[in-house]
Amino acid sequence: MRGSKWARLLILLSVAALTLPVRAELTVYAWPREPLSYQDRDGKPKGLAVDILATLMEQAGEPYQLKFAPLNRAMQAVTKKPEVCVLLLERRQEREAHYSWVGPLLISRFSLYSAAENPLTVSDLENAKAFRVLSHMGSGVGNYLEEIGFNVDYSNHNGLNPDKLMRQRAPLWATSEVSAQVLSKQAEVAMPHEVLPFLTVMEAMACNVRSDRLRQQRLQSTLLALYRTGQIQQLYQRYGVTLD
Repeated sequence: MRGSKWARLLILLSVAALTLPVRAELTVYAWPREPLSYQDRDGKPKGLAVDILATLMEQAGEPYQLKFAPLNRAMQAVTKKPEVCVLLLERRQEREAHYSWVGPLLISRFSLYSAAENPLTVSDLENAKAFRVLSHMGSGVGNYLEEIGFNVDYSNHNGLNPDKLMRQRAPLWATSEVSAQVLSKQAEVAMPHEVLPFLTVMEAMACNVRSDRLRQQRLQSTLLALYRTGQIQQLYQRYGVTLD
């Protein structure tokens, strides 16, 4: 009799487990933005933001799919399905209510750089407006500089700018420290001279506002733990930069 009760209980538990809702796997769209997120010649995801995402998801125990798409297409996908996120997106006031955020995944200090062979001295942004500035398509920082009166030369992608700077296509390049380090090394040119730091940008993973709230909270708390233990700093150091 007792055995039959246990058998019935096990059957009921098995049925209950089968009827529990299965939480959808996250799909994360990254947009090509070397050295933060890109695919190598074999299609393998690479970059600082990709490494941070992989560490975060592993520590949180969350399965995910990483796909690459242009930024506009990625942002459209986020609005259509609950379990979709985009990596990375700058947090702005006008965007805040439209996404569920996990971040900051990336803290970037942007500076104006000049070629190592032609170091410039500029005291502030107002004086820097006298010089043409290199940026790249899709750069929010390039758009910001243009809006405040700079003459901005947009390349198809940021990887073209170390060579353009060296060849004096423009005397200044607006970029982050990690991009200046990695892209200059790839282009086999000297690390450019930092002329003027002018902006710190915090970027996050932006998810659909209907994303699972408990998962979002777990990802956020896991990310904060990674900062506390120094694991995020270690990932930055692989790319030759620090969070200091």
